Amino acid sequence: MKRFEEQKTNNRWERIIKNVTYYEFIAVLDSVRVKVVVKEVTGGEKHFWSIIPFWGIDKNTSRRILHSGNLEHD
Repeated sequence: MKRFEEQKTNNRWERIIKNVTYYEFIAVLDSVRVKVVVKEVTGGEKHFWSIIPFWGIDKNTSRRILHSGNLEHD
């Protein structure tokens, strides 16, 4: 995907269109699923972008609950 990214050149920040790739990793930690997003800009290093817990809404209490690691059940 092409996006505008800020890059410092000649002591000033410029917005340049670069190819950006996002990688998603899903992990199960203590029965809770989380998604980790890593961003890579062409010509640069990969770096941490976001961590997203996987939750849903309990139909009985209307409260947010974290899903368990049992993918078949969730």
